[in-house]
Amino acid sequence: MRVSARSLGWYHIAGAVVGGAYSVWAWAHGASLFGNSLELGAIPFGLAFAAGIRLLRSSPRARQLAYITQLLQIPIVILPALTWRFTAGVEASITLTAKGLYLFGGVAAAWLVGRGNLGGLTPTLGINFAPIVVLVLLACSTTTMVRPTMEPVSPPSA
Repeated sequence: MRVSARSLGWYHIAGAVVGGAYSVWAWAHGASLFGNSLELGAIPFGLAFAAGIRLLRSSPRARQLAYITQLLQIPIVILPALTWRFTAGVEASITLTAKGLYLFGGVAAAWLVGRGNLGGLTPTLGINFAPIVVLVLLACSTTTMVRPTMEPVSPPSA
C-alpha cells in the first residue's frame, strides 16, 4: 500500500494541532507543563507540526524530522526514575502496570517528561505501535516533486 508523503504531512499537522490545543487547555486549567512554561510544554507538538509542514512542501529533511517525531512516540515509560510519554495522533498501545496488562486504541495527545513523584500516575511500561505503522508508511510513501518548467523570458523572434 502506497501513501503519499503529503497525507502523512497532514497527519503530523493534525496531531500537532490537537496536542498544542490540549497543552493550552491543560495550562489554562492549572496543569504543570514541562519547564512550567507553555512554550516548553509545546516543544514536541511543534516538532510534529514542523515535520508535517516539511512533508507537505517535500523539503529535503522532511522524512528525517518525521522519523524522529514518530520514534519519540514509541516508548511509554512512567516511573519515578524516568517518565517519558509523547503521543500526537493515533495511539495503539500495550502497557504493563502493577495492576496488569492493558491495551489502548484511540486518538491521543500527551507529553509527559520528568522524574520524581508521579503525582498519582501508576508506574507503567509500554509500547505505542501506531508510530511504528506510521514509520513503515513513511518509508514506503511516495513523494511528488514539482519540477520547474523552463519558459522563455521573451517571445521567440520571428
